[in-house]
Amino acid sequence: MLTHGNLSPNIKAASEIFPLGPTDTLLSFLPLCHSFERMAGYYTAMSCGCTVAYAESAETVRDNFLEVRPTVVTTVRDCLNGSIQES
Repeated sequence: MLTHGNLSPNIKAASEIFPLGPTDTLLSFLPLCHSFERMAGYYTAMSCGCTVAYAESAETVRDNFLEVRPTVVTTVRDCLNGSIQES
């Protein structure tokens, strides 16, 4: 479980390693209930002032990339494996 005491230091550390800002746009396609998505694609991105765009569905992620033109994408290995195998 991530507590408030975990979230704040994680956000601070992530924003120091990955300097994000108001000029960045993030395309989010993981479920918001996923802990990595919640941490990286939601709390950290918003605390840095990024624009967060949400993919319409798993089937439209490729089209959403072209539409949104994100500067940042967060994902997990399993999603990349699926994308590579489909290509």
